[in-house]
Amino acid sequence: MGKKINNYKEYKKKLKEFFHGINEMPTSEEVQSFIDEYNLYIDWQIIISDVKKDIRSLMLKNKSKFISSYKQYLVQLKKTFGIPDEMPSRDQIEEFIEEYDLGKSWGIVEEDVEKDLEEIINRKYDDMLKDSEYEHDIPEKKVVIKSSINPYALSLNRSTQKKAFHLNSLSNIDNGCLYRHTNHSPSVSVKLSNIPKEEKRKGSNKINETKKNNKTQRTHTIFIDGDNHINEAQKGIEHTTKDIMVRAIFSQEGAKRKFDMKYQDRPNVSSKLVSPGDQAVDNQIKAEAGRLLKKGNQEVTFVSHDKGFDEYKSRKNDRSSGNRITTVKSVKDTVNNKLNE
Repeated sequence: MGKKINNYKEYKKKLKEFFHGINEMPTSEEVQSFIDEYNLYIDWQIIISDVKKDIRSLMLKNKSKFISSYKQYLVQLKKTFGIPDEMPSRDQIEEFIEEYDLGKSWGIVEEDVEKDLEEIINRKYDDMLKDSEYEHDIPEKKVVIKSSINPYALSLNRSTQKKAFHLNSLSNIDNGCLYRHTNHSPSVSVKLSNIPKEEKRKGSNKINETKKNNKTQRTHTIFIDGDNHINEAQKGIEHTTKDIMVRAIFSQEGAKRKFDMKYQDRPNVSSKLVSPGDQAVDNQIKAEAGRLLKKGNQEVTFVSHDKGFDEYKSRKNDRSSGNRITTVKSVKDTVNNKLNE
């Protein structure tokens, strides 16, 4: 029996994931395998022609919404969110990333977009746009190599540009030149003659300074098990500061809707609905937490009565990475712990 699809939005998301990156119409057999995997005919009477119609729309949409440069990304970011007074919700940022395929094409995650939005909120958009002129457009997404980026990348102070919008890994620095290696051509040198040496030095210092600060400052994310004593778990959310992200995961749509209505005015609070199933909520929380912990310098708090998170904490706690993992019964507990530190 196929996997359950609960609504049209979920169907479109699965469609994007299943046929990601295609540039021609898949065969009827491939479309049928998608229908079978998600039980679409039995549950929704969706047939091959329906799916192909949606794929055709998706292909046209992808062509029109493909982002090929950091400057284009910045323009679209401001067009989507304007200059907000507060940070948009995680759900809104997630939708933006999905709409422009930024995750799979460039490896961009919510935290990257949040950092750029923080600079826009601080009225630094014009500076960001000016910095983006040092970065070349990227003609084909297939030449992007998601590897470690040399810290002396072209735009030194823009996190997303450093991480995502480089053609390839930068391998050598010599006499003010950066050498790029592509899959399609020999190494090409890019002169930085129009950037004063003093400015480059300042950028370098800024990176070192950021690294130093990251050793002492952790990013704090609280994960709430929405299927486990939610009334007790959510107590204290109103006392969290805007720099603490609160993320609640639910498998019951009604519980999620009630939670969203209660905290819709708090930009640091977001939620996600997963398909019901054995350990579905726990697995989603652990997956999201795992992605954060890989970055290092993370403080992750699990709010749940489930003992499985205690085991996860014991297994994943690694002081050398700068991470800190705690388990509590309510958000109020972690707020009180912060006050007592």
